[in-house]
Amino acid sequence: MNIILSGCLGRMGKAISENAAQADIAVVAGVDAFGEGTASYPIYKNINEVTEKADCIIDFSHFSALKSLGEYALNKSLPIILATTGYSVDDLAYIGELSKSIPVLQTSNLSLGVQVLRHVAEQASKILSGLYDVEIIERHHNQKKDSPSGTAFMLYEAVKKAESEAIYGRHGNDCLRKEKEIGIHAIRGGGVPGEHEVGFYGIYDEILLTHRARDRRVFAIGALTAAKFLAKQKSGLYTTADVVKDRLNF
Repeated sequence: MNIILSGCLGRMGKAISENAAQADIAVVAGVDAFGEGTASYPIYKNINEVTEKADCIIDFSHFSALKSLGEYALNKSLPIILATTGYSVDDLAYIGELSKSIPVLQTSNLSLGVQVLRHVAEQASKILSGLYDVEIIERHHNQKKDSPSGTAFMLYEAVKKAESEAIYGRHGNDCLRKEKEIGIHAIRGGGVPGEHEVGFYGIYDEILLTHRARDRRVFAIGALTAAKFLAKQKSGLYTTADVVKDRLNF
């Protein structure tokens, strides 16, 4: 299987390049408008310069590249994995339209373990609804720009109820917790690849569900697994949860 890797000179791009061969995947071309460097494959500044044939595009670049990547994928009838964050409402609408013509997997986290965390947290929320307070904590390296992480938002969507209210951190003299609040907290420091915790806090006990990435390779392996999955799908909008369901049947 051959892929085009957008954002190939970034941290995740390099991790995917280093792990592609063991997944029987070849990176035939890279695209990076911002980074500088070399690789074992040709690197272009613009996706439209790519002439190599591929079976899928993986994007870890920047949300501003969405339209050019989408148009290229559409013209070439290529499945595309969109793994960046920061998309606007209009961007998400564009992704939805794009998925009517080609397979699109849009996700904030390609770790299969995080998807298991999301699934378990969702089930726990249903069981513990009204009995426990829910808080979400995410930790990342000090170079991460967006906050909270896209994965934290995904976990919030998994555990929230119709009446839930997201609270982003707390400070001041009037922070008494309301019954329907779900706190979302971001920590930045050092070189933490990524850690997410969903906590259910009761009066007499607490349940902490945690996924801790020790190395970016976990996301690279997830991306490569997702590429194999997406290459077999019909047009439509997919997430990493669909990859997990395909592998684990839940």
